[in-house]
Amino acid sequence: MKKILFGILVTLTFISTGTIQAKAIENNNQISTYKDVKEWRYKIMNGRLYKRLFNLSKEKWETDWILVQ
Repeated sequence: MKKILFGILVTLTFISTGTIQAKAIENNNQISTYKDVKEWRYKIMNGRLYKRLFNLSKEKWETDWILVQ
């Protein structure tokens, strides 16, 4: 009787450990996505104010120069 209970206990231990490991592997394979960080850049040309959107995450311009005033 003790051998049977011991066998069941060992089997349940291996089954539950496998489930925990599978969940840990699932969580490590998730991909996180982040929003791009953008900011407006300003300059004055010929007495007029212009702005242009710059993507800091990709380090590239998003728009052309836009006249503000």
